Amino acid sequence: MGKSYCLAQATSEVPLNIPAIALNLPKWLFNFSDVEYRQCSRGHFGAGASTLPNGKRTSVNVESVGGHFAVQHYMEEISEPNHLKLVSERTDAWLFHFFHIQPRVTWQMKLIPTSDNTCKFQCNVSVEHSSLFIKIASVLTLFQFFVKRHDNEEAKFFAENLAKQKV
Repeated sequence: MGKSYCLAQATSEVPLNIPAIALNLPKWLFNFSDVEYRQCSRGHFGAGASTLPNGKRTSVNVESVGGHFAVQHYMEEISEPNHLKLVSERTDAWLFHFFHIQPRVTWQMKLIPTSDNTCKFQCNVSVEHSSLFIKIASVLTLFQFFVKRHDNEEAKFFAENLAKQKV
């Protein structure tokens, strides 16, 4: 991808009363059920995970953010117990369920120790596209606001689900 414009970026943090060492983000996410995914946001419609022949794991997420429908085709780039980075190079997105674009979406989760017995779950989402026209449209449709709202909602429920798993 040549020059790209940031359409939206959001970071949410949720405190957990569990030591970071007791959790494992890749193990949790790649065993996360479709039902659990749908329970983490009003905008979530479905998710699934698989493994490619080369051993790389993938996650496909289907959701709506601010009235925009998206199917992300994530590939794991960093897969450590306390840091998971997934990138969807060509997300299929439909602005207002009508106009098809393919932005790049990066989704990162981290467990940041805050003491021996606690940590923060951090969820970060970044959406980029090469078109200045799409960048301007994202500003006019308040896309940043909707991505931040969605990230805040899902991060809270992701953290709660992760804490229950104690993987």
